[in-house]
Amino acid sequence: AGMMTPCLVDIFVGRQDRSSLVVLSEDVTLADETVLKLARTGSTVIARALAARNDLSDTAMMLLLDRNDPVIDQTLADHAGAALPDAALDALALRGLDNAALARQILSRSDISARTRAVLFNHANSRQRIGILRDAEAFASHKLTLVITDGLDDVRAAIENGEAARLTLTLSAMLNIPTAFLFSLLGEKSGALLAIALTAVDMPEALIRRACTSTSFSRAGMPGGVEDVLETTSAAAARWIMQAYAALSVGGQSSPSMLDTPLEASERLIA
Repeated sequence: AGMMTPCLVDIFVGRQDRSSLVVLSEDVTLADETVLKLARTGSTVIARALAARNDLSDTAMMLLLDRNDPVIDQTLADHAGAALPDAALDALALRGLDNAALARQILSRSDISARTRAVLFNHANSRQRIGILRDAEAFASHKLTLVITDGLDDVRAAIENGEAARLTLTLSAMLNIPTAFLFSLLGEKSGALLAIALTAVDMPEALIRRACTSTSFSRAGMPGGVEDVLETTSAAAARWIMQAYAALSVGGQSSPSMLDTPLEASERLIA
């Protein structure tokens, strides 16, 4: 690598074999235009090799992410040596919503924002969840405009009747989050996100407990679950978390499959 010249780089890359992958993935100096061209038009194997580089520009990262390739996504998320731009982290976080391995890798990074961490709450471990709830309290403005209150009666009725679709549709309008997206989020197994959503619209604790006591929420009492939400999370903090989801869904609503998933019937209140 120390003796590599631009001419040799072009020759190795042109070989399209393992030698070209070594040149691409290691820190052999490449012209910016070469990296961008390969990120845009190179083969999948070439693009995967590029994703391992330390010197990728923000533009190159976004071109690689545009391929929506799980190996590239995981490589970039794993890559502690590469500082990812906010747009890349948002794209990865959006895909991490239904990819637990990717979400856990993103959560392990030190350069992600509190907002990005919050939207991966459903894949966070207990310690990370408690940290997210603390961050929400720290960042939330208690002067935030209250959410729409017209749907409160519908929320109460949906909880009392166990109507998942009605509850989701109402919360979707109140929290400004796409319905199918919210439906998928609220199915998180501990019930914590359902508790956060209901706290965000100022539901009484008794009704939140009622909504979260379905037998399908098997980890409701675990650290980072419903009890921690009810004991530590204010309405303003809950709204801050739900606003993070709303912002993410607006910023990349064509990416995750869950945004286009129809509501499905289920034995529990939220599927």
